[in-house]
Amino acid sequence: MTTIHIVSDLHIDNWDTNLVNKYACGKRDDKPIKWEYNENIILVIAGDISDNFDLSIDYLNNISKYYKKIIFIDGNHEHVMEYPRLIPRYEMVYKLKKLNNNKLNLLSHKPYIIDRNVFIGVCGWWNYNKGDYKACKDYFKNWIDLNENETQLFHSNVHIKSLIDYYYLIEQINKYQYDNNIDNIIIITHTIPHRRYCKELLPNGKENKIFIDLLNTNFETIIKKKISKINTWIFGHIHSEYNEVVDGINYISHPRGRVEDYNRTSYKPLEIII
Repeated sequence: MTTIHIVSDLHIDNWDTNLVNKYACGKRDDKPIKWEYNENIILVIAGDISDNFDLSIDYLNNISKYYKKIIFIDGNHEHVMEYPRLIPRYEMVYKLKKLNNNKLNLLSHKPYIIDRNVFIGVCGWWNYNKGDYKACKDYFKNWIDLNENETQLFHSNVHIKSLIDYYYLIEQINKYQYDNNIDNIIIITHTIPHRRYCKELLPNGKENKIFIDLLNTNFETIIKKKISKINTWIFGHIHSEYNEVVDGINYISHPRGRVEDYNRTSYKPLEIII
């Protein structure tokens, strides 16, 4: 058995007034997470640590002393400072290697295996409900001032990356599904894996159906295959909390989110046993 802690959408630059980014997104408060020592536990992070990849990995480097291992994937916000460009995987790996910290594992570069469990992951991005350009324009509204050409380039880059990440997942799933040394496949994505979770659970108990355009619909083909070894899918992006088993897969989202959505001033990792 393997004990893991799960977090996502930490948005540390929204919860620490000492951290300032060029494209601030949302309200800010001064309530950084107080980490505790869990030297025998693995921390899983499903993206959106901050709006700056360099800041994100520096943060992980600093908090790695609290955990046995930190396995993570980038979220869309890790790329914000580079929009409309998306940071290529080799560049992220290069920056990580410069930290010289073997506790940090970027899953889109290298899966992590422990106790006959394999963790595989990617950001995932989205395919705009198979190509809707309007959703891309809405994404930047009142936030980042990209011109028309830059917005179109971003749309194209994201659509291509959503396919690259999908095929990478398929490659890894096929590899470990037939590996006799692996019993369980745990998938980590930032992107929502299933349209079931393309909704926001409001504090008043009602649902706000959004994010359908921010779903990588290719992921649903993985789910439909009902691959026996996939037993857990951890994701982020949506700031609503989910933890349920559907058709044999435990779907988990445990985000902190932003100050203005759920204002989770008190937030701790979710602990589960694989």
